[in-house]
Amino acid sequence: MIKKIHIKFQIAFLVFFVSLYVVTMKGICTGDNVFHYDKIQNIIKNGSLSMPEGKYDFDKHKWLRVFMAEGRDGRIYLTLGDGLSLAATPFASIGNVIEKIIDVSIIKQRIAEASEKGNVGELLFNLRKLPSAFFSALINPVVMGLTVLLFFNFSFSLTHSISKSFLSSIILGTGTIIWAYSSTFWTQPIVTFCLFAAFFCLFQFKRKPKYSYLLISGTLLGYSLITRYPSVITFPIFLFYIIAIKWREKRKLITWLSLFIFPFAFFILLQLGWNFYRFGSVFNLGAKHQSFLRFSFAAKPYISLPAMLIGPNKSIFIFSPPLLLFLFSIKKFFRVQKLEMITLYGIIFIYLAFYSKFSFWRAYASWGPRFLVPITPFLLLPVCIFLDRVQWKRILIFILFAIGIIVQLVGVLLPLHSSAIEKYFDGVPKTVDYFTKSEIVPQVSEILSGKTEFWFLDNSTKLTIGLILILVCIASFSYCIRYKKKLVD
Repeated sequence: MIKKIHIKFQIAFLVFFVSLYVVTMKGICTGDNVFHYDKIQNIIKNGSLSMPEGKYDFDKHKWLRVFMAEGRDGRIYLTLGDGLSLAATPFASIGNVIEKIIDVSIIKQRIAEASEKGNVGELLFNLRKLPSAFFSALINPVVMGLTVLLFFNFSFSLTHSISKSFLSSIILGTGTIIWAYSSTFWTQPIVTFCLFAAFFCLFQFKRKPKYSYLLISGTLLGYSLITRYPSVITFPIFLFYIIAIKWREKRKLITWLSLFIFPFAFFILLQLGWNFYRFGSVFNLGAKHQSFLRFSFAAKPYISLPAMLIGPNKSIFIFSPPLLLFLFSIKKFFRVQKLEMITLYGIIFIYLAFYSKFSFWRAYASWGPRFLVPITPFLLLPVCIFLDRVQWKRILIFILFAIGIIVQLVGVLLPLHSSAIEKYFDGVPKTVDYFTKSEIVPQVSEILSGKTEFWFLDNSTKLTIGLILILVCIASFSYCIRYKKKLVD
């Protein structure tokens, strides 16, 4: 039985996924991506956490109030979570330095022209070419690479099999929506990493009760909260898990719970203080769609829940076919890891329940079930125990994995073309559309018409960098394969 994986393999495994994700990265592809980017630029250039002054006018564009609000100091503030902006700022700083060295005036001129004409597609296409925008978006390939590495280690902790852990991790990293979202500049990758890492830390605490695991887990959950506020819905599930694994040691339980809760509470207080600083009230998040009393919870679960599960347009299983293996593996996983299976059920259920009532679950200006991306590794985790040499299982896994890769390639060959999707649905999708149409269709049509986009095809310098990354990707994967064979043999 293999007890430990060498650090060289861990590094090579991470390098493989990060290099793959960077090669296929698209970056900024929609409005809220741009808002995060603008905020980052204002942090770097002006040292301010507000939006750039004079750029956004509520009188001309009232819809901006969905994402921004005027603070009590007269400045405009982004009301989306700050976690993505804060995490991406160090990366963006590198891009800003590069922009001072090379001439990007032509690109900025094209961006200005596209903005004046109202050509959003052209604006985003040129914005992605800026080093500052490219490096800002690098946070997601890195975070998703770390998520897959973490998944490998979690799987190995459960199975002590490098073959099962390796295969299940490859399936997660290339056959599910994890890959597609590594190429974007949305907040879901950071939330996915934080929630899954928080659960992994608690699992490690179960095996070896170190205080640091609880502190790190609470910190990660807190950071997921300031990245996307709905992450708070998972807090009771994590609390249940800690109590369930240590309920016999009642004298220490309060201390252990406190070590988990305190760092999480710190981020809550940080958010409340930030709300007060901006808007004069600790409970005022600013944006209209975040007043959870009226508009946000207007969805009908009897429509949205089936649509998220089996509807071709937003089904988590359509966009990540290997997740269907969850249905085949839960029985065996429950038999081996009862408490972990109950916790997985809790996290998955609470996400589905929340977004079945959340009116933005459909989010047609995004790729597939965007809000369900964070539960992807939770759904696939039981599969590591399901894997074996039984013929029907191998055939099933191969088919679902192959389809999954094809679907993900659709997501990474081209940035999200909202205009094509909107044209396909003739505006915002109707209820019936979620069960009769899929946004995969217009995206495939764009690709077949030759509209693929890769950043390294812009010029010879980028092409050289891209080719080096591809070689690094191949070399690191080859090393992992050789290492795995050596241990298995």
